[in-house]
Amino acid sequence: MKLLCWNSRGLGNPQGIRVLRDLITNEDPSLVFLQETKLKARAMENCKFRLHLTHCFTVDCVGRSGGLSLLWKGDLRVRVQSFSLHHIDALIQDGDGPEWRFTGVYGNPEVVNRYLTWNLLRRLNSGVDGPWLVGGDFNELLHFNEKRGGRPRSENQMEAFRNVIFDCSLRDLGFRGPKYTWCNGRAGSRAISERLDRFLGNNQFCALFPQFVVRHGMAAYSDHLPVWFDSEELEKRNKAPKLFRFEAMWVGVEQCSQIINRVWHTDGNGGRMEDVLRSMKKCGEQLSEWNKKSFGNVSRKLNMAKHYLKQIQDRDSLHPDSVVVTKARREVQVWLEREEVMWKQRSRIQWLQEGDQNTRFFHSQANGRRKRNVIKGLKDALGVVNEGHMRDRLIVDFFTDLFTSNPQRHQEEVLASVQQKVTPAMNAELLKPYHADEVKAALQQMHPTKAPGPDDSQCAFVKGRLITDNVLVAYEMVNYLRHKRHGKKGYMSLKLDMSKAYDRVEWSFLEKIMLKMGFAYGFVQLVMKCVTTVIFSVLINGEPHGPILPTRGLRQGDSLSPYLFLLCTEGLTALLIDAERNNLVWGLKVCRGAPVVSHLLFADDSIIFCKADVQTTRNLQGVLEKYEAASGQKVNKEKTVVVFSKNVDAGKQRELLSLWGVRTFQQYDKYLGLPNLVGRSKSLAFVDIKRRVWNKLQSWKEKLLSQGGREILIKAVALSIPSYAMSCFQLPLSLCRELEGMMSRFWWGQRGHEQKMHWLSWRHLCESKFRGGMGFKSLHNFNMALLAKQGWRLLQNEGSLLHRLYKAKYFPNSTFFEAKLGVNPSYAWKGICVAKTWLSEGCRWRVGSGESVFIWKDSWVPGYKLLRRCIETEGLPASQEEATVDRLICPETRSWKFDTVRALFDPMVAEEILKIRLPFVPCSDKWIWTEEVSGCFTVKSAYRLFQMLRGREMAESSSWVQDRLMWKKIWKMNVPRKIKTFAWRACRNILPTLQNLRTRKVDVEGGCCFCGERDEDVLHALLFCPQLREMWRQLGPIGFKFQHGKSLLDNVKGVISSGSGSDFTIMIVICWGMWFRRNKMQMERELITPFAAANMALSLYKSFSAFKGFNVTEGKNHFRWCPPSSDFLKLNVDGAVFLGDTKAGIGMVLRDSTGKVVMATFVAESAVLEPSTIELLAVFRGLQMCLPLGVPKLIVESDCLVIVQELKAVQESFSF
Repeated sequence: MKLLCWNSRGLGNPQGIRVLRDLITNEDPSLVFLQETKLKARAMENCKFRLHLTHCFTVDCVGRSGGLSLLWKGDLRVRVQSFSLHHIDALIQDGDGPEWRFTGVYGNPEVVNRYLTWNLLRRLNSGVDGPWLVGGDFNELLHFNEKRGGRPRSENQMEAFRNVIFDCSLRDLGFRGPKYTWCNGRAGSRAISERLDRFLGNNQFCALFPQFVVRHGMAAYSDHLPVWFDSEELEKRNKAPKLFRFEAMWVGVEQCSQIINRVWHTDGNGGRMEDVLRSMKKCGEQLSEWNKKSFGNVSRKLNMAKHYLKQIQDRDSLHPDSVVVTKARREVQVWLEREEVMWKQRSRIQWLQEGDQNTRFFHSQANGRRKRNVIKGLKDALGVVNEGHMRDRLIVDFFTDLFTSNPQRHQEEVLASVQQKVTPAMNAELLKPYHADEVKAALQQMHPTKAPGPDDSQCAFVKGRLITDNVLVAYEMVNYLRHKRHGKKGYMSLKLDMSKAYDRVEWSFLEKIMLKMGFAYGFVQLVMKCVTTVIFSVLINGEPHGPILPTRGLRQGDSLSPYLFLLCTEGLTALLIDAERNNLVWGLKVCRGAPVVSHLLFADDSIIFCKADVQTTRNLQGVLEKYEAASGQKVNKEKTVVVFSKNVDAGKQRELLSLWGVRTFQQYDKYLGLPNLVGRSKSLAFVDIKRRVWNKLQSWKEKLLSQGGREILIKAVALSIPSYAMSCFQLPLSLCRELEGMMSRFWWGQRGHEQKMHWLSWRHLCESKFRGGMGFKSLHNFNMALLAKQGWRLLQNEGSLLHRLYKAKYFPNSTFFEAKLGVNPSYAWKGICVAKTWLSEGCRWRVGSGESVFIWKDSWVPGYKLLRRCIETEGLPASQEEATVDRLICPETRSWKFDTVRALFDPMVAEEILKIRLPFVPCSDKWIWTEEVSGCFTVKSAYRLFQMLRGREMAESSSWVQDRLMWKKIWKMNVPRKIKTFAWRACRNILPTLQNLRTRKVDVEGGCCFCGERDEDVLHALLFCPQLREMWRQLGPIGFKFQHGKSLLDNVKGVISSGSGSDFTIMIVICWGMWFRRNKMQMERELITPFAAANMALSLYKSFSAFKGFNVTEGKNHFRWCPPSSDFLKLNVDGAVFLGDTKAGIGMVLRDSTGKVVMATFVAESAVLEPSTIELLAVFRGLQMCLPLGVPKLIVESDCLVIVQELKAVQESFSF
């Protein structure tokens, strides 16, 4: 079925009728909605016959404007429900098919009155209970990128449109064809194009027509394009041969394990790779056969299990708790879980775990992927559309040509510039033989249902460096170009993009450059074997085509490929350094004393800074031509951007642009995904973040998520979208509030007919889960924590390019904490300066030599921010005011000057100073982060500190410890996430009971749906309803009686303090079952007995526990001592602090590979009170004990993770 929506701009003209008739004749739509017909009903009746349509409903025009018309064929049943000057609302039914709703909309053309259209949609939504399609000319945009030319659309206008779509549970159905549906018909700089016409649908409608297509058509009349809705694809996909995929739902099935063991034990004993491949193929064949014959179709088996359960319940209704019924229920749960796992694997959603009944969400994601992964046709070089076999041949030929090597030249010239960097020691490490344990560790890094490779392998190519370094340096350079208005020398930046960078890497160039850099020949041959033994095939609409035998290129997605590509870029780096050394290319220097920056490289994104003159341009082009000829790389001129400094005149800009053959774009262009220039409108610069968050949250598929799934989506997806930008820039506070508002509306969003009532503010939701919140993030505080990380890196990495640049420009004669904004500061530096104040609250000097630490000005004593706040120092002379800590240290003994310290400070401060341990050898003073035991900065601890400083966390009370224990138990329960979220809402008293609804001014009638009690609160609904008494008497927690006069929170704490952990969990699960029973009766008038609801909830709990692989009775993982290998001894150490007696002790046990105790002892320590210190001392004492024994090989085990990490770390320790 096809629908047409078109703003015809008047059909009184015969030309308009001819165009419309041509559209209808060629496409044959069943339903047509026209706007701005500018005709009366009688005239539209005449048009109906000329258009060969059967029925017509018309809203008359007013004067020479407006007019709506809905036309349809005779085989379509249409019932108009309501209409106005701006809409027609109707129920549609095609034959015996399901009924659905269509609303044709013509948005109010006046901006001041457009809110009336949005209110109209909200009123119509209140009566929607089924599939709903909304289409027409809305006269509004959703995002800035839906407009080209003219002034930017007001963000408030677009926000209002987005809000009504969200409130009505609709989503934009997308489109194919031209990007814009309206234009003003002008040319040049006055031309304006916008996407004003669209279709919106709710989740039921998209599920009813899963194969729909929306197209922007063409018409030789009106300034609007016709918009088509087609309920099904015209081209049916061919049945492709099914490829073998291991199903995650097979895990745990005994027959599956037997097949795998049988195949590998009989055929997998060969040591050759051919034997491994043959066994894998045979295993896949047998698993496919078993799945087809025995395991069966999941949906069919689930329906059979449900049908069997229904038969048993109908036959044995008097004994619902019988063994047979329980077994049948578990069988249904097993197949429900398998169905959820199956659709999760097909959806490829990694941020959401199964087990919380999000099957509909996974199913919709999988269907969406299947719909997107369709290629109907492709244009060739002549513009001819190829379909079917010709389309497949075109794709295979393209990739065959792309991966075919070309004759290379100038390789030796490029290689001559590359310096050796790999030392013999490095080669010795690389050539070490690999062991089975290393192979096992690599296999365990693989995701169970994803391609090989650790998930975090591409987060940073070089340890210690971040992508944000390049962003900040590039932003500083562009900021300099933006403000350079004077001087004879002009400069420019050239942002390059390598076309198909990975696919064009020549294997010969990669091999030669690795050898030139000093890699051992054997290692190079091993790497090249991994690169060259590749065969590709192309999946086209699910069917493999090929094979393609490449002779160049690197596999994208391979964990090794980014590193190999970086080795290739060493050739470009070497050429640029040579050109700079020979004065062929001059880099850019932002100020006196700043480093000269000529290029920044990150993977295939490159940005070059140089003088803006013809000679430099030609020299640079020569460098790039040499690199392209040698490596196979090719600069993509369409994506290359040139930015000039302000003092380069327009004539020279045009001359240089003609040499490069590129365009210029000096505003809001991006480098590494972030804007390299933020102007006056900060919100406009970061509007893409808002659009991406809104698109993610408003998608109808996300509305299928459970409450637990929504929590994960907000934390893992929505909050992560702005994180990258917040690592470099301070987002406007208004944008943070808008993003938080989106997430809050999504969290409290409706499911079914539940109203969108915000039961808690976002501020309370951002509190820790162990303090009664949901653990969401305050975006402003999170932004400050991420920017504080940049400040911390400036403190620690003084040799980095970023530090040297910032140091020269913003604090050349002072420290980072003393730095000011400076002249013409960049937007990035402004954000770091704001975060600098917050960072200082958690930083403290670790005294080394004491020469850099001021006694009175700096924070260096634990527990005291500044000593001037503790004692009177105003009377001291200026020389003593500037005194450093080294004056308090005896250089010969490397100890404190006790008399000086006790004379200068009050006793409490002096005691803390004397506790500070000084290094035996003088070393430099270092900043440490006081919020972590390791002394290293973490964003998590910084956010926690900033929350506290902003007063976001609750003040500690007398019952705080007990409350924390309760919340911890709730969130650690081994139950589905939706039950945890229910428990949180119940304990916070924010369930929508009748009493809570009336408290929030919601007009609800009646009382408890079971007993009629008017004041139905949480306690009544879950515990004290008369119908629940017998159930709780038999199934309630043993040894505890619920208290009427106390809240549910107090009753839960009482159960925790008096009973076992299993009693608490069972109580919460049964409460969830009672709430489920109450809602079934309240919403659907379905009566479930309390015992049936409790058994259903307990069955879900037990099946979930079994599904997750936990022991329901124990619920904990136990770790056992493992003996060392035969040539090693193992030393286990531990330390303990007894605060009451101000004593400490350590214990040590030395055992061999058989577990036999070689030596054991314990030592009392009286002067150590810090737990981490006693743990470290335990390791030290243990080594002292082993030294006289002459132990050649020793393994030391400790239960203190911080100590183990510090001892194994290669870099300098920051612990204190």
